[in-house]
Amino acid sequence: MIQSSDISITIVFDNYPFKNGLKTLWGFSCYIETPKKTILFDTGSNGRVLLENMHKLGKDIKKVDTLFLSHHHWDHIGGLDSAIEMNPDVEIIAPLSLSKHLIKDLKTMVKSVRVIGKNRRLSPDV
Repeated sequence: MIQSSDISITIVFDNYPFKNGLKTLWGFSCYIETPKKTILFDTGSNGRVLLENMHKLGKDIKKVDTLFLSHHHWDHIGGLDSAIEMNPDVEIIAPLSLSKHLIKDLKTMVKSVRVIGKNRRLSPDV
């Protein structure tokens, strides 16, 4: 976990556990808490493992207001369906490279989807 006075970043899914008791699989996800936003950055490769690790770390999927997808590889979006099933009230920020069909489907499943093609600020502090 990385923490400053304003931002906390907790790795919730990775190939190697940073804490005993966490499950590991190929992939990545981290939970970012700022004063204005709670961001889930990627979803790892497996939703059950993602949600279980988040629970063990005291991180609530329902508090996430932004779900950021870095790229379309399965080990970064594999837990997407589980995450949005538990919290459909999120904004998804997705890369232009994500499947147009997936983007169309996601728009019917969550609060909003924003597709970006270049670096942008997610919030004033991220």
